[in-house]
Amino acid sequence: MGDDSVPATLTAELSAAVEELRPELLRLGADVVRIPSVSPTFVGETYTAASTGELKVVQRFAQSAEAAGLKTDVWEEMPGRGNLAAVWPAAAPGGRSLILNGHVDTVPPGDTRRWRGGNPFSGDVADGWLYGSGACDMKGPLAAAFIAIRALRKAGVRLKGDLIFEAVTGEEMQEAHLGTTATVRRGYRADAAIVVEPTNLEVVPAGPSLLRFRLTAFGKACHSTARHRFVHPSADEEPIGVNAVEKAVFFINRLQELEQHWGHTKHHPLFAPGQFSIHPGLIWVPPESTTMPAIVADQCVVDYAIRFPPDRDLEVEKKEVEDYILTAAQLDPWLKAHPPKVEWYFCWPGANLDPEHPIVTTLARAHEAALDRPAPVTAFPAGTDATYLLKEGIPAVVYGAGDLAHAHAVDEKVSVAQLVAEAKTLALAAAAWCGVA
Repeated sequence: MGDDSVPATLTAELSAAVEELRPELLRLGADVVRIPSVSPTFVGETYTAASTGELKVVQRFAQSAEAAGLKTDVWEEMPGRGNLAAVWPAAAPGGRSLILNGHVDTVPPGDTRRWRGGNPFSGDVADGWLYGSGACDMKGPLAAAFIAIRALRKAGVRLKGDLIFEAVTGEEMQEAHLGTTATVRRGYRADAAIVVEPTNLEVVPAGPSLLRFRLTAFGKACHSTARHRFVHPSADEEPIGVNAVEKAVFFINRLQELEQHWGHTKHHPLFAPGQFSIHPGLIWVPPESTTMPAIVADQCVVDYAIRFPPDRDLEVEKKEVEDYILTAAQLDPWLKAHPPKVEWYFCWPGANLDPEHPIVTTLARAHEAALDRPAPVTAFPAGTDATYLLKEGIPAVVYGAGDLAHAHAVDEKVSVAQLVAEAKTLALAAAAWCGVA
């Protein structure tokens, strides 16, 4: 079996190899950032096999993997939506296998005029940063993971377990069936996996469960000039109008109270207080209700994203939220008679690996050896493909360069120093986990 440490001499050799490969790391990172690969299932995007870009990013990684002597497998679960599994087979028996996994799809860049030079896909390297859409989440960290493998081979390391590099599609829109899950079911399994999402070089064995729901509040339409008659109605008067927007705001306020309660009642040892949240992300009036403020809206919709501990039952959490909404409706005469509609439409189960699992401790020791400082072991605030590796029975931990605050943002960027540090850590972790022949 693999040991969880490597000799100091090898640590120094791998660090030196990564430093020598820094130009290749930046070149590869810039190349893949320059290939637009927006997930085609985002609202407003048009899917065509030629326009997704995901396959093109995968092919660029495959080009480097083939040149490095890895056995590559590129395929499409849907036209244009590519995956790569590149395998470095074990040189000797007796070790453990490891997957280094990351996704190539990105979110849309938005208004391109707001980006550096008006180009979201510049791949520029300046002032110690790699810039561009996807640089942080997560093409830069994925390039660093590949350079970790290159460093191992450059240093002449022979591993006792298979090392598998995966560049997959479908993470941003929870399409693991096209990416990570498809890769496992194609036959690429291992004793453990490291997902290289941007964790700021923190070791992350846990992530929250995510649910989304739609709350529709109902009102009564009329002309807005009658507002005084329903804001100050007489005691025995049926309201001439009821503003659904204001009823939606009523529920927003009530759910903020529940969110405050969650801050005191929902806990997980790796999450900071308040990370379990009830976020009103969108509020809108359906066009069939009204498209102008001179009409009192009879419907208003609020789309929510809620996050809660990964060890909690999804159905129990749903019921808690629904019961709170319906109980709050009893406080308002109109809402008591016209309760809102709650529709659940998205679920991303959490990731919850034991912090004492050997892949977690191996990775933490590798980080400390590579960077000469202890590794923080914490939780990731968002969903990752670690969930789907765990569902397939593969222990998965998350670790990568980049601050999540820079992801999905204008002028997205990732620190070059962190990319280099990630590559050093992953090289050491792979050597320790797989074992050196």
